[in-house]
Amino acid sequence: MAASTYSYDLNGNLYSDPYKKITSAKYYYHNNPKDLTINSNFLKFTYDASGTKLRKQVLNSLSQQILKQDYVSGIEYRNDTIEAIYHSDGRSVWNGSAWRYEYNVADHLGNVRAVISDLDGDKILDFTGVATTNEIINVNSYYAFGMVMQNGNFANNTTTPDTKYQYNNKEFNGDWGLNLLDYGARWYDPAVGRFTTVDPLAEDAVDWTPFRYGFNNPILYTDPDGMFETKDAAEKYAADNKIKTGFLRDNKIVENGDGTYSIDNKKQILVPKTLEVKSVLKQVG
Repeated sequence: MAASTYSYDLNGNLYSDPYKKITSAKYYYHNNPKDLTINSNFLKFTYDASGTKLRKQVLNSLSQQILKQDYVSGIEYRNDTIEAIYHSDGRSVWNGSAWRYEYNVADHLGNVRAVISDLDGDKILDFTGVATTNEIINVNSYYAFGMVMQNGNFANNTTTPDTKYQYNNKEFNGDWGLNLLDYGARWYDPAVGRFTTVDPLAEDAVDWTPFRYGFNNPILYTDPDGMFETKDAAEKYAADNKIKTGFLRDNKIVENGDGTYSIDNKKQILVPKTLEVKSVLKQVG
């Protein structure tokens, strides 16, 4: 029985998962993964001090590197060669001699349902049903908590790099069968609908598991990246938690340099200065 249970470190981070054959996991101080051992193979991640991912390395059981992915402000390099430039609507992929422009078709939750590209440059989207000529590059359907359904209804184009940004437009990491989504603040397992690490401010919702996703209601809620995405989301959180904010009050909703929002209270010492590290949920409506 013990071989079929999850185990966690003292910070509540997933240490082992027999179903994914994860036998050990080490983390940085901000609880993002550092070194994972999966079925005698290895994954290594490099983050900066603020928790921004810089590199992923995939190594075999002999510790030989078989893939290196570098992340530089929306530009990704694979094995030291530029792979793609990502933007809000899709990505530009370098094929060795020219750029190919791909565009995402997303649903109301931000899930990428299809990726299209005018591969032949005729300004017409061709749906041929043939994998090598189809201009609907990739089509995904999801279970409620984000696991990808097997899709046999469309012929996905096999000449393009895999679309890694899928459910909630988050990066899917399938190396060595890991199959986790990187949400920035935490990593998420769509097979069980749970994060792999604890909510940094779990005490604000003591009636809920600190590993939950979307209050167990992924149709109504998403967890964008661990911060308030909009001012409306911050105001709603303050209202729901009876936090009084305003110009003459100690609590204030402020806009951060990256465009996200947080609730600041500079006079309080016993609580965090901001709530921007919490996996705050954005209601879709």
